[in-house]
Amino acid sequence: MQQTLNQTGWYQRSRLKGALRFHFLKVGKIIAWVLAILLAAQLLGVIIAACGLGDYSSGGVAAEFGTEMVALLLLACMLANSSTTFLLRFGTPRTSVWLSNLIALVISGLAFLLGTLVLSILFNYLVLAMSTFNSAFSVSQYSGSLSGTELITVTLSKAVSQLPMMALWTVEWSCLFYLLGCCLKRSKAITLTVCIVLPLLLWLLMLLPAVRQVIEIAESGNQTGMMVMGIQWLGWLQNAANFFINNWQWIQGVAALVSLPLSWLCMRSTPQP
Repeated sequence: MQQTLNQTGWYQRSRLKGALRFHFLKVGKIIAWVLAILLAAQLLGVIIAACGLGDYSSGGVAAEFGTEMVALLLLACMLANSSTTFLLRFGTPRTSVWLSNLIALVISGLAFLLGTLVLSILFNYLVLAMSTFNSAFSVSQYSGSLSGTELITVTLSKAVSQLPMMALWTVEWSCLFYLLGCCLKRSKAITLTVCIVLPLLLWLLMLLPAVRQVIEIAESGNQTGMMVMGIQWLGWLQNAANFFINNWQWIQGVAALVSLPLSWLCMRSTPQP
């Protein structure tokens, strides 16, 4: 018996295989339904334009990264809540649950991103074909002289070249959203306070001395001081904006790495159902 267990390996003994199968069956259906809804919505627009009830215009090929972020957030909360409770109920080790949640979230996010890109390609070429005999359909941009075929070629090349970076962002935001989902499962009030109220209070505390200085200058009637203070504020805001713009990728990556042990610790303390 012990020899048989040793031969199976950690992957099967830890029930990670079963946890991943459960996630992919559940999350896969959700991703498929969302993509089907997006497909139906675009088909409805094509049908309306084909019936002469409106116009249908496409602006080139692009992956729906914003929609993917919303889907990732909702999936992360679902995996951290109901899916985790279901797996723990059947005695699945917490390490396997945590790892399977992250793997399923990343893979589902990448699948959704690729799915939206494929849909965009299909509908752009469909609209291009329809535009040859129906003026209600067009592939064009707001400004520029590219033809429909050239626009699709250029945007498709751009979308494909951006996929590796979008994939990296998907991995990073999956880690961050999963940590947020774990924290919301433990305490919604504390999580919302830390994420919203605490940054707002810190911002107000930082702003308070500057506001007091502006009031003092205004009371003294020093117009030159007001102008100098305004220039200083603009300089501080510009420096802060430049710092975040230039270093945001590193900030996001470090935050994603830090979120991994934090989400493990948060999920590890989840009580057995």
